[in-house]
This record gives sequence, structure tokens and C-alpha cells, in this order.
Amino acid sequence: MLEKSISKVRSIADNSKSSIQTLIVSSKKTVEDGTHNATRCKQALDSIMADATEVQLLIAGILEGSKEQARGIEEVKKAIGLLDKSATSNNNAARESAVTASTLANRSKEMQSLVIELKKLVAGSQSTAARTDSNVGQYSESENAYSDHDQNRKAA
Repeated sequence: MLEKSISKVRSIADNSKSSIQTLIVSSKKTVEDGTHNATRCKQALDSIMADATEVQLLIAGILEGSKEQARGIEEVKKAIGLLDKSATSNNNAARESAVTASTLANRSKEMQSLVIELKKLVAGSQSTAARTDSNVGQYSESENAYSDHDQNRKAA
């Protein structure tokens, strides 16, 4: 009986030893698999962190680009304002030039009329050169007419 008991104890011990070795091998495999999975998770998290850092840099670049665009839009707005002022100024100058041109055209016509009148007077005085006394009177009248015309023009 003792021998049977010892034999059973040995058998139980051998079975326990075999089970423990199987359990150790299985646990070791499980730990290796867990370590491998943890390493893969760390690599995935490192990749995610790198991607997140890259996204953060891209967002910062977009933000800076947006600020630059806002400054550019402000500059364009100022330039358009200056162009508007310049166009208004040019428009006013063109109107003034048109008025001046019209005035000059009218004065030119007046001058042409005076030149024609003067030519007639000169031609008339040459044909009547024999009448010296009447020529003097004609020049006096012409000068008075020209002087009156000149005063009227200055008043206008």
C-alpha cells in the first residue's frame, strides 16, 4: 500500500510536472505574443503620433497661409481704394479739361473772327490810302471795337 501510494504520488507529481511544463511553455508563448502585440501597438501609436504631428504642422501652415491671405486681401482693398480715388481724380481732371477745351475753342473762334475783321480793315485801309483822314478815323473805330470786344470777352 505504501508502494502504491508512493507510486500514485509519483504519478501525480509526474503529471503535475508535465502539466506545469506545458503551462510554462504556454505562458511563455502567451507572454511572447503579448510582447509582440505590445511592440506592434507601440509602433502603431508612434506612427499615429508622427501623423498627428504632421497634421499639426500642416494646420499651422494653413493658419499662416490664411493670415497671409487676409493681409493680401487687405492690401488689395487698399489698392482698390487708391485706384478709385485716382479714377475719380482723373474723371474730374477730364471734365475740367473738357471745359477748358470748350472755352479755348470758343476763344479761338472769337480770335478768328477778330483776325478776319482786322484783315478786312487792313485791306480796306490799303484801298483807301488816298483818304488819310478817314483812315485814321477807321483805325480809331476799329481799335474801339476791338477794345470793346476784348473787354466783353474778359468779362465773360
